[in-house]
Amino acid sequence: MSWRSGDAVVRRAALRVGLWLGLAAAALVLVVIAASVVFALLWFHPADDGASFVVEGKDALKAALLLGAIAVVVAVAIAWFATRRTVRPLAETVRRQREFVAAASHELRTPLAVLDARLQMLQRGNPDEAAKAAYDSLRADAARMTAIVDELVERVDVDPL
Repeated sequence: MSWRSGDAVVRRAALRVGLWLGLAAAALVLVVIAASVVFALLWFHPADDGASFVVEGKDALKAALLLGAIAVVVAVAIAWFATRRTVRPLAETVRRQREFVAAASHELRTPLAVLDARLQMLQRGNPDEAAKAAYDSLRADAARMTAIVDELVERVDVDPL
């Protein structure tokens, strides 16, 4: 999987989360409106003139607290569900990248170790100073490549979440 396709996965995941949260907000608005209507029908008392309602302060406070609690619980549940569902492809992408880096690192370590060992043998067998300097330079390059591979392996082992 290329980095660009990984970016596409992230963009799609962000879009999904945005859509889910937008739908959740819309659902919460509808729930609050419906609950307000139910509250009005159950707790409002007709006034003496019959044309208006009387609401006691404690009844309004209880209803507001209840609606707020329900809205928070619904919002948390929807956000948790949407995020969990959306993160699955991201987790799969991270898993694949880790597998790739681990496999590539493993495949690179062996040839680098063999290269370094062969350079050491050539260096010991050749008394020419110019050749020894070239072997030193090649061994330093191999050591840098080995360090890069080791760093890749360390980065794969770090948990990003």
